[in-house]
Amino acid sequence: MESITCDAFLGGRVLIHQPKKGYRAGQDPVLLAAAVVLRPGERFVDLGCGVGTVGLCLQARFQQAMGVGVESDPELAALARINVSAGFDIIESDIFKVEPKPAPVVLSNPPFFQIGTGRLPANDQRRAGRHSNQKLSAWIDRAKAWVSPRGRIGFVLSTAQLTEALIALSPDFGCITVMPLVGSSGKATVPRVLVFARQGSRSPFQLTPPFVIRDEEGALTQQARKVLNEGATIRLPTLK
Repeated sequence: MESITCDAFLGGRVLIHQPKKGYRAGQDPVLLAAAVVLRPGERFVDLGCGVGTVGLCLQARFQQAMGVGVESDPELAALARINVSAGFDIIESDIFKVEPKPAPVVLSNPPFFQIGTGRLPANDQRRAGRHSNQKLSAWIDRAKAWVSPRGRIGFVLSTAQLTEALIALSPDFGCITVMPLVGSSGKATVPRVLVFARQGSRSPFQLTPPFVIRDEEGALTQQARKVLNEGATIRLPTLK
């Protein structure tokens, strides 16, 4: 167990066992989960769930939430099973090989880079979490297969992936909503975005104000502190 850490999320409401030196969950899955509102009885799916962070954060906010996480890495899948609570099932499989089980809410934090681009981490697990031999469009197409009619889909992506994502989602998903994630109010760059859409919608594209994580002095903004430490919701426009 020396190679495993137990880390607190949402101010200690969620405890997650994860590799000390492998792929580790950070803010991205917490922010993705925070932008989701589950209606009673709605199931969720997290594709490439890692150690289960997205689903656990959803269950912390919606106690009756039930869903499925799919993870291909055996160690991460095993840790996810240790972390998860009742109603959150883990499937150890490649998302491109497992049979889809459609759900109203499908989420994913896919790799930011295709193999051959970006800087490769030395650690195999981190490399697999950041680099894929599949194009993002193929990942999104696979995720779309899990969405039930009129269901919602959500991703946290690098800004460089946004154009490919918009093309991959259209035309069968509409009301595409993008929220920029700004790391610091003192920087103009937008490294990440949240992207949500609804199956079968014909509503127009929506760009929200940015979610600023840190102020110019490096401290969490009030909004980020409420979301990351207290489990508050990120309010997105309704997906019509």
